Amino acid sequence: MTIITAFCSSGTGKTTLLSHLAYYCALQDIETVLIELDNRNSLGTCCGLPESDFSTSNIFNPKFSGNYKLLPLWEENLKGKARVCQAKREELLATEQFLSSQPLGILRLKQVLQKYPLPQPLILLDSPGQEGIMSSSAILASDYVILSIEPTPKAMNDAIRFVEILLNYEEQYGIEVPQILGIVVGLYNHDISMARSIIEQLPEIADKINTQLFSPIRYSSEFLNSYEVGLPLNVFRPGHEGVKDFYIDGNIFKSMSQKRLRGLNRNHLENLPAIASYIVNLVKQENA
Repeated sequence: MTIITAFCSSGTGKTTLLSHLAYYCALQDIETVLIELDNRNSLGTCCGLPESDFSTSNIFNPKFSGNYKLLPLWEENLKGKARVCQAKREELLATEQFLSSQPLGILRLKQVLQKYPLPQPLILLDSPGQEGIMSSSAILASDYVILSIEPTPKAMNDAIRFVEILLNYEEQYGIEVPQILGIVVGLYNHDISMARSIIEQLPEIADKINTQLFSPIRYSSEFLNSYEVGLPLNVFRPGHEGVKDFYIDGNIFKSMSQKRLRGLNRNHLENLPAIASYIVNLVKQENA
């Protein structure tokens, strides 16, 4: 069982990233579970989920005995290969308060997933886009963390600061912290000079924190449109170029002229690994 979460500021497209990863991995015959830990309930809208009697809060209940009661995700397309545990806002807020009052409440999710492992080989944890009990719980329960950022200086600083957060966890709790899988830039618009500048600087940042840079996911209003109707872009607009950003290395840059690249290193950009393909290979290797 490989457990992955994403860490970022709010509004950078983290839920969109994780839901599309769940879709793509399931298409590649990797059964996947997506667990919502964000009390904003954006996953319900993003995935077009019906109301469920079971919610994420049940996992944290001291009486929980391993019956996750997961909903199928996009069943018509994925045939049960992806499932989801949806949160309910008020219940999750109460759970956050309960965990905060417990000396080691931050480790509750890690303990539950170890005691009651899911049969699916890939677990994706959709946590809030800021520091707090739920995002910390997701980080400490994970094997890997994706740094999901937007192309801004603040997001770059957040990526660096995250290393300090991990080191603090390791020192405070005396446990092995997750590996930073890499940095993926979302909402990327190559026509904005700041975005190009960030892409140029990020390899150095990735080296500083001992990780890698993934190929960016483009900005497109179609991601927002597909989000609102509860479908992945793969289904909503299967021919859209943004779909390829998840599984073709350096996809955004492959069709650009050298003039439009504006002096950026084509060879480097075109070989940046695609996030979804990378995760598929990782999970297959770990379960071989």
